Amino acid sequence: MRPNLFMPLGDPDKIESSYPYLYHYTSINALCSILDTNQFWFGYTKNMNDSTDVVGFLHEITYHLNRDFPIETPRKTEILKLLAETEKKAHVYIMSFSGLEDDAAQWERYAEKATGVCLKLNTHVIAKICEENNYWLKKVIYSYDDTSNYDYVCNYKQLANYIENGFTYNNKSLSLIVFELWLTGVYHKHPSFQSECEIRVAKYIHNNEDEFVFSKSNTVKRMFVFDITKHGITFDKLIDEIIIGPRSKQAIDELKLYIESKGYTELSNKIKYSNSPLR
Repeated sequence: MRPNLFMPLGDPDKIESSYPYLYHYTSINALCSILDTNQFWFGYTKNMNDSTDVVGFLHEITYHLNRDFPIETPRKTEILKLLAETEKKAHVYIMSFSGLEDDAAQWERYAEKATGVCLKLNTHVIAKICEENNYWLKKVIYSYDDTSNYDYVCNYKQLANYIENGFTYNNKSLSLIVFELWLTGVYHKHPSFQSECEIRVAKYIHNNEDEFVFSKSNTVKRMFVFDITKHGITFDKLIDEIIIGPRSKQAIDELKLYIESKGYTELSNKIKYSNSPLR
């Protein structure tokens, strides 16, 4: 079951028109690591700060199936088993961005309590990366019950029809229906995170193939590495500004020299301090 045949890449044109820039809040150490290695590291969804990331959406489908079909039947059991198996086998790695610049809450949560930096990135370059590498780019929806989502509604109706009548429309396989529902879940989060205005770039790895590496900072966690040098991208073109956090003691001149030492002369002239009054 390879998703590249039917993978929803999102709507990059719509995201570009709404968000010409995306923002990534991080620490100074993480910025240095990015520039030292020319790599971005994608986090594994099962290690995200939202414990219901992806799985919350699947749990909601299970809830609706139990509500709509309270009587246990072999067909319903088959679907519930497939949902559980898909949750275990499907692995996705995410790079999170926000549509909000200089956001106080995200300075606190993701940039070392506002002592880090915010990277202002060119959305057009990110969209091009996604298109060329079959990554998904889409804005997060902060709800697990998205009745406005056409694919979600159609696929749920397919499952309901199978339970009731024993077949799906056009003989679509149950495994494909459930997998497409899982794909939809990648872009749904708990409503309590909605203030982040998150746009995600996601990389799917089928059945946990050996494409991940391990981060050993504080705890061991699996990550996916994206090396920009292998794709003809430079940070000078990708990063429009580096914004220093409102609580940071980082001197612009020192950071400028460091970035220049990495060969990014153009980028070294794109540093500024945050305008946030957070203290």
